[in-house]
Amino acid sequence: METIVKPGQPLQLTLPPDFPQGPVRITIETLPPVKELDFKPQTELSKHLLEIRQQAIAKGMQLKTTDEILAEIREDCREVQEFLRPDRR
Repeated sequence: METIVKPGQPLQLTLPPDFPQGPVRITIETLPPVKELDFKPQTELSKHLLEIRQQAIAKGMQLKTTDEILAEIREDCREVQEFLRPDRR
């Protein structure tokens, strides 16, 4: 699990739902600096969306990891499948 630590902000960990409960040991190590995005917006919309993203990060918004985003998508898919089950109608 990786995150970016910023001055004056608490370190937050979001564990996956299936993370086992019980004693844990958390080790923190520094990583090389994060490279700037190589992404170059090509359209006005993508320029605007990148600007919104940069403003949110500057205000301290914690971006979700790929794993967190995929877990949300899986959960949303489960909810839709549950809703569409024939025996629910």
